[in-house]
Amino acid sequence: MPSAKFVYPKKLDTLPANTKFTIQLAIRNPINAITQLGPDGTILGHIHVAIGDIGALDSVEVTNPNRSVFFKSITEPLRNGQVSAVVKSGAPAGGAIAEHGNLDDCVYVWTIDSSRMS
Repeated sequence: MPSAKFVYPKKLDTLPANTKFTIQLAIRNPINAITQLGPDGTILGHIHVAIGDIGALDSVEVTNPNRSVFFKSITEPLRNGQVSAVVKSGAPAGGAIAEHGNLDDCVYVWTIDSSRMS
């Protein structure tokens, strides 16, 4: 079974809005559209990372999957059990990061306007 866990950002981290950052994921058995096994029996595949606005941590509103701030398919091989994705433009103020799926971990990070940081 595939499994994923965020290394960075951590749950409830605060990042400056519209500022470059790198998502890091620890991955075990990434999935692929066509299942293939490596020589040691592990699943060979790729990972998708998406950033979207969920409104609030306690929101029960259904999100629009066609409206994402960032999406990347990561096809690079795992390095020390991890992959990363650079978010060059960062996320807008108020945007939350959620890489989600029925087998994956979720993390939420608030982005704020850096001019309001002191």
